[in-house]
Amino acid sequence: MTMMNSMSPMTSAPPTAPVTSARTAGLVLLAAALGSIAGAQWERRSAPPASGTQPPRVMAGIVPAGLGPVVALGPVAPSSIPIRRDSRNLFGYAEDPAVRAKRLAGIKEAARLAEIEETRRRQILAEEKNRQEALDATERARKLLNPDPPPVTLALIGKMGSPLSPIAILSTRDGGVIAARAGETVDGSFKLLGLDFETATIGYADPLVAAHPTWRGRNTTLRMGAR
Repeated sequence: MTMMNSMSPMTSAPPTAPVTSARTAGLVLLAAALGSIAGAQWERRSAPPASGTQPPRVMAGIVPAGLGPVVALGPVAPSSIPIRRDSRNLFGYAEDPAVRAKRLAGIKEAARLAEIEETRRRQILAEEKNRQEALDATERARKLLNPDPPPVTLALIGKMGSPLSPIAILSTRDGGVIAARAGETVDGSFKLLGLDFETATIGYADPLVAAHPTWRGRNTTLRMGAR
């Protein structure tokens, strides 16, 4: 009796270790099964298709109703892009900043020198114009005080008489014919100063020379037959 009471506690204690071991084993088996399934699917996808099997069909593109066919877009050739010759390239940094600054300074200096040269040229032209205008004004004033003598409108067409006192045959502009000896007034304004073998010297009448002393010595030589 005493022996049975002493063994009773040993047979009535609940076991705990087998329950924990069974749960862990179940989780391990579940993980192994999932890994096997994933490995099998990966091998099936990565394996090359068997001979004789059809390649997968490419589905045609879906075209929305009313929009027409879809146009495939591609890269545009650089040569077909219209770029203005003098347009500013925001990505063009090939020129060194110091070189660019020097080049721009040279352009600015050349423009400044060109402007100075243009101003100098205009000043020279203005001075030349003023000088010419002053000369023209002086010449006009001189002509008002001392006008030029009228041009000789006579022609020597012949000679007659003795060699000691020859007579010149002269024609006027309007076709008239005048015979005159040296020292005589011809056509009111002219004077026959001398007569040679084939030439005649014509000056101006004494009243004209008295009114315009500068006309003295302004003589014209007529050659026989010349107009």
